[in-house]
Amino acid sequence: MNNWSDSVAEMDAALFDTFGDVVTIAGQTTTAIQDTSQEQFGVMVANVTRLSIPSSSGIKVRKGDKVVYKNRNYVVVDVPEYRDSLISFDLQ
Repeated sequence: MNNWSDSVAEMDAALFDTFGDVVTIAGQTTTAIQDTSQEQFGVMVANVTRLSIPSSSGIKVRKGDKVVYKNRNYVVVDVPEYRDSLISFDLQ
């Protein structure tokens, strides 16, 4: 790796250590950061829960995977976004 990649990896590790919570995805455990937002679908507004995990976790997230987060059961409802060092996906 180069210095930039090393720095980004260190920042990601610090963020997940500080703000992350344990999540189990399809039987594999890692740390995730939650983002809850409101999205508008026509005239309806819904709360959307999105998790981001480090791609270094090695977990391959797929639509339909079962997720346990903060002692609640969820399902991955969309195809995950793989961006740089993060994997992000919506839950229902």
